[in-house]
Amino acid sequence: MRYIDFKVQTGLFVATALLLVFLSGYGLLIGQFFIGTWQFLSSVISVIAYRDFRKMKAWHLGLSVIALASSYWLGNNYHGTNDAIIALAFFIPCWSLAIFYYVITWRWYYAASDRGKFLPNISF
Repeated sequence: MRYIDFKVQTGLFVATALLLVFLSGYGLLIGQFFIGTWQFLSSVISVIAYRDFRKMKAWHLGLSVIALASSYWLGNNYHGTNDAIIALAFFIPCWSLAIFYYVITWRWYYAASDRGKFLPNISF
């Protein structure tokens, strides 16, 4: 599971960067949607299945629900506020959560590997 999750997230971040280059802001929105959907579902599955790093993923899930509820509330109560402020209010929490979950997945992925250990079969 951790390998698939890490590889898919990395691929989605690369695809989002490419979409940003070719489609500008719309590419960022498309990539943000797919990254957010994948990470949210992965977080739900990991918390329910009691996987490694469950506590950190539960934090991510809770913050994601708060961010989604805030975005929903902000979208319904938008009455002529500056568009730049609204854009920042939508982008900053979403990308902060995306980076936070990617760091969790990065740690989870590399915690399982024995790379970089010198003579792991000898216990000193």
